Amino acid sequence: MLTLDSTITSLHKVGRTIASRLKKIDINTARDLLFYFPFRYNDFGQTIKISELKADTLANVIGEIELIQNKRSKFKRLNITEALIKDETETVKVIWFNQPFLAKTLKVGETISLAGKVSEQ
Repeated sequence: MLTLDSTITSLHKVGRTIASRLKKIDINTARDLLFYFPFRYNDFGQTIKISELKADTLANVIGEIELIQNKRSKFKRLNITEALIKDETETVKVIWFNQPFLAKTLKVGETISLAGKVSEQ
């Protein structure tokens, strides 16, 4: 029977490899795992308009896809997916790295919610 003081390896699907990774962050028992909390929490519950975005801030935007396409980087072997997202106030360019499947998954005209760090290009 498992208790809070059971070793981490006694948990289902936790073998030596995962246990060694958990040990690096000082998780040795079920109690340690249960009381391990993230060091950072980003609340993306509040959405803002694209026209209100500011550089170097975290934001959540809801908009419609105007254009989406894949590109290949010249310098590295990187796939770059770029999209133009618009709401009723403005349009913003969005970039994903090494996720070319997004151009097939996301379609022009779809409404999506995006969360992340805003930067100027």
